[in-house]
Amino acid sequence: MKTFQIEDAKTRFFKSKEDYLQFKQAWKDFHNDGHVVEIREVDIAPWGSKEKIMVEMKYPQLHSGHYMLYNLLRGYEVTRGYAPLTNKGRLEARKNYSGDSDPWASCINWAGWIFRTSNSFKNNLIGVPEEKKTQWSYTHTLQALDELMKPFGDTLSTETIIELGELLEPWVREPHEEKKEEATV
Repeated sequence: MKTFQIEDAKTRFFKSKEDYLQFKQAWKDFHNDGHVVEIREVDIAPWGSKEKIMVEMKYPQLHSGHYMLYNLLRGYEVTRGYAPLTNKGRLEARKNYSGDSDPWASCINWAGWIFRTSNSFKNNLIGVPEEKKTQWSYTHTLQALDELMKPFGDTLSTETIIELGELLEPWVREPHEEKKEEATV
């Protein structure tokens, strides 16, 4: 697996140290407080007790792509937080049509999601004429932008995500080391 890391991420994507610190604080605030809260009535003892209590249940709104985006913008490797599958049963279950199974498939899929999302922003949000702003592609892309930017508030711009996607594209297209062909003598 080739590595991908943006060494100068902090200075490339943020104008100042204060902007970077605001980005980290927005992430921290959302991560701590940005949960959907539901209050449910739950049995104390599920084996027939009549007693019930009210329980506050929190559901996270973040997914793996948000964590990958956060790590890339902080200058960490794309694989940070991911581990290759090693269980033979899980690898067998994840075989594709060619019979191959990639232990890093989850990591590659989320990196691809960031790349495809940034491409969608570039194609559907930048320089769109006013008459096309009512079309499904524009409104759907705005929803995707809101979903992606939720944990970061207004600390990131669409242009930042587009630039990150352009940097990530070569790795998404070829994430593994190229196999060297050995010459036969």
